[in-house]
Amino acid sequence: MLKTTRCVIIDDEPKAVSVLAAQISKIGGLDIVGKFTDTGDALHNVPDLAPDIVFIDVEMPRKNGFEVVDELRILGLTPKIVFTTGYDQYAMKAIKKQAFDYLLKPIIHTDIIDLMARMHVEKTGAKTLTSVNQNKIRFNTLNGFYIMEIGEILYVKADGNYSEVHLRDNSFKLITSNLAKIESQLEGNMFKRIGRSLIINTRFVTQVDTRRKKCYLQSNQGIIDLPIVKKRIRELADMFE
Repeated sequence: MLKTTRCVIIDDEPKAVSVLAAQISKIGGLDIVGKFTDTGDALHNVPDLAPDIVFIDVEMPRKNGFEVVDELRILGLTPKIVFTTGYDQYAMKAIKKQAFDYLLKPIIHTDIIDLMARMHVEKTGAKTLTSVNQNKIRFNTLNGFYIMEIGEILYVKADGNYSEVHLRDNSFKLITSNLAKIESQLEGNMFKRIGRSLIINTRFVTQVDTRRKKCYLQSNQGIIDLPIVKKRIRELADMFE
């Protein structure tokens, strides 16, 4: 028998709970084991329910969603956290809370399908970055994905469980992959790790200062400098011999 994914809904609006539950019910493999409109009741009961996913509203009386998540983690619970809200201004805070996803209301069943697909990717170890063709690549985000030209990527910087993909035009995109996964996907495309939290596109390297331990890259807006660890300097030099 296939194991179902246990989920809990926490939202102070009963109608919002009903709407989300109806969308979840359209997706096979999901079992709603708890629905709560009061944060106190949720904190009391959720530990015993052992959910795999917690769908939780942000703006609620008594305690907001971020506070509830903090308390769940203090209690030792580590379910996937999916914030549900009608406002997009909380996205960055959700990222800092290491949310698995951030869904904007009204939530539809395809949002849940996408979420479950991402969970499957993570669970099975499948690549979260998928090449579209030789020149483009897909990066997953909290609300979907970006399609980018590989040649436009200047460098990638780690940000906890997420990463910032910096482009040649000096803009950047936040994606839901850690640096190790990105490094494996970009292997063979002239990308090189130069430190614990940085991968660069070596095509745009103009200079390496061994004394200052700086690597200089050419962007569309000018030269930028990034720190490089000593052992990576030799490895980078070897690429151009």
